[in-house]
Amino acid sequence: MIYYEAECKVEMKPESTKAFINRATVSFDYKPTDDDIKAELAERYPQVNLVEILRVYDASFKAEWLTDYYSKGNFHGD
Repeated sequence: MIYYEAECKVEMKPESTKAFINRATVSFDYKPTDDDIKAELAERYPQVNLVEILRVYDASFKAEWLTDYYSKGNFHGD
């Protein structure tokens, strides 16, 4: 299983009425380029402008752990 996450520093657009955020994380099933990250961020968070891509990392271990956790029936809701 391949899973990457990109952590981004963002700023709210002046016209936004959404709750304030200054960080956003987007995920991919492949190693993303900067253009991929910008496009995904614009689609998922249209109320923000990208300031900086802080880091892109292989989070496959996280995906495998969560898949294993939820598939064993350990999670019973909130």
